[in-house]
Amino acid sequence: MRLNLDLAKNVFGNMPPEYKREIVRYCYKPTEKQWDIIAHYIVGGRDLVTLWQAVIAVNPGFPRTGRCYKGNRIFKKWASIPAAEEIEQAINYATH
Repeated sequence: MRLNLDLAKNVFGNMPPEYKREIVRYCYKPTEKQWDIIAHYIVGGRDLVTLWQAVIAVNPGFPRTGRCYKGNRIFKKWASIPAAEEIEQAINYATH
């Protein structure tokens, strides 16, 4: 895996180191809970592309709806979560 987050930016500039760590952590151990956190990170600052949007760009069949809540309870889980390779492709897409 060649995950390069050096070019990842959000609306404030370079992506914060803690966001980068969360994405790397996900790639080594993908979980639905972790995906629910990082899916909303902006990785393409110029176009305000979230990681979820970037994954959809590289995998058009990826779910367009996420977890659904009723109050504080989850009543619908993610249909699937991306593999580390998809995250790598999505980061490359969003940053180039």
